[in-house]
Amino acid sequence: RVLRCEGASVCESYYMKFPERVCNLRPDALAQILAYGNVFAGAQILCMDSCMGVVAASIVERLGGYGRCLNAFAESNPNLDAVNKFNFSPRMLSSLVSFHTSEFGKLATPELPDADLDHSSEAVERKIRDSLATMPDLTKQKLQSLKTEEDKQAFLAAREKRIRRACAKPQPGVIRNWIRAQSDSLIIATAYHPKTVFFELVQWLKPACPFVVFSEYIEPLTEVFRAIQERGIGCKLQLSNSWLRPFQVLPGRTHPVMQMSACSGYILTGIKVLPRREEDRWKFVAPTDRKRQGKTIRVDSSSAEAASEQSSDEARPHKRSRPGGSNAPQSAPKPDFREESAAVATGNDESERG
Repeated sequence: RVLRCEGASVCESYYMKFPERVCNLRPDALAQILAYGNVFAGAQILCMDSCMGVVAASIVERLGGYGRCLNAFAESNPNLDAVNKFNFSPRMLSSLVSFHTSEFGKLATPELPDADLDHSSEAVERKIRDSLATMPDLTKQKLQSLKTEEDKQAFLAAREKRIRRACAKPQPGVIRNWIRAQSDSLIIATAYHPKTVFFELVQWLKPACPFVVFSEYIEPLTEVFRAIQERGIGCKLQLSNSWLRPFQVLPGRTHPVMQMSACSGYILTGIKVLPRREEDRWKFVAPTDRKRQGKTIRVDSSSAEAASEQSSDEARPHKRSRPGGSNAPQSAPKPDFREESAAVATGNDESERG
């Protein structure tokens, strides 16, 4: 069958063929990542993808050519094999910007004043015209060595395409300025330990913006969960996993599929908040402390009422108690049915004798 190349179909094909290469990421888990990450057109998304580029390509698909996806990679080259499967237009591809994680170490140093950090469309076109106007000696020799006019035109067209692609690629200084401006969302789906990656990237996320961390295993995410709570930089934290049950739908044979995957990894979601400062005097009261305070108040009030009732009873004159040890009225004695039955029996004997 022929399917449209979109996030769900491409992710499903990778999961069926190479699940270990995409960290066992299912389409339903990918949908939750995009939903919790609040990916929308015009946003700047900071992500780190080790799932063959499935997550980054799905982000670009949802952006629709408006916005920016800053994809960090730690290897020598970014692994974006899935991006080629989507058949993106040049405009949509321009929204995907990949950079090495070593750029984070250069963010503390300001950019040089003479650096060319203008990446507008007009500046890019100006760079393209200047590059096409200047032709190096090696290029001139190569052009003179071609005999036919068709070969020369093909060589010039390939050179122009190469120059346009190189000029459209943003410079490292421009990418660093985009990172300094902070992003609208943070999405991490990597095979590395998420704790180190998260705390390195979350500082470049705007406050009150969501973050999503995906991992195959729950143990690393629990460490991140506790670390976020200790540092107080996140709220509405939620650690969950997606569960999908496919059904076979046939006439008279509709039932769940016999073989299905049990788990597709775990997802940690939350919203970034600014940490509490030392000069702040307000403090959070945990819900457990509130319940404890309420219980102690109720106990004190009840004990006070009991003490007041006891004091009033002592002030009253004591009544003489009955032998039973209680002042309550005693109930009437129960009749003895054995005596009545015996009396009835003696009466019948006397009537027979008479």
